[in-house]
Amino acid sequence: MKPDLIVSQPRSVDYPIWRFTIQKCRRDFDQVLVVVHEDHRDLDNREWIRTHFPEGELLEADPTLPGQDWRNNCIQPALRKSRSEWVLFMEQDFLPEDDLFFKRVFAKTEDKDVIGFADGNHWSINVRLHPAFLLLRRELIEKTDKNFSAVWPWDHFGLFCNELLELSPRFMSLQDLGETKWKHLQGLTSNFCLIASGHPPNFKPHEIADYAQRSLACNTPIHPEFEKILTKAITYGETSSGGIPPA
Repeated sequence: MKPDLIVSQPRSVDYPIWRFTIQKCRRDFDQVLVVVHEDHRDLDNREWIRTHFPEGELLEADPTLPGQDWRNNCIQPALRKSRSEWVLFMEQDFLPEDDLFFKRVFAKTEDKDVIGFADGNHWSINVRLHPAFLLLRRELIEKTDKNFSAVWPWDHFGLFCNELLELSPRFMSLQDLGETKWKHLQGLTSNFCLIASGHPPNFKPHEIADYAQRSLACNTPIHPEFEKILTKAITYGETSSGGIPPA
């Protein structure tokens, strides 16, 4: 079983650790689809990533018109391109901590339909599965409205996960896979955007500084301008006492 991997990405941001992880584990996937969306910032990483991340295919998000949701408009072109019987939605702040993580998770799919982790303790109506790591059969996606928008009162994927739950899929939580090790950061993208705008990170600056140090140390190229952002993140982490979660 090799799923299609789908991620969305602002055009000004890079995720070196995620790229390095996927490069090492590329054989675990069918297509790797990176959908880039406009974030109206100076740095444009698209061509640089195309050159330095040949393991993935960069797609452009559908245009976001008034009243539409950017995240949904990232998912749709990837689903149109995807052909695998399984899809893995992922965010780049989800960090597997060993090279066998994907193989171990994918080995559990024989008698499961959905593998992921919930925002709360248990997946239930109005408690979504987090899109940082959500592996599921494509046939289930097709039985929903395929709306991944943030629809009040739910965040992105909230409405979708409610519809998914109503299909009564066979579900396994990542927390139940004791042999797997992983970490989900929060506020990574928003903190990078703050730093690029000349502001300090506002959520767990020490954690972002550690991520930045690991990024600079991993064996993968980094855009020179984004390397400056990582260096600033380290400096902020050394001088900051903390912050509040991003909205």
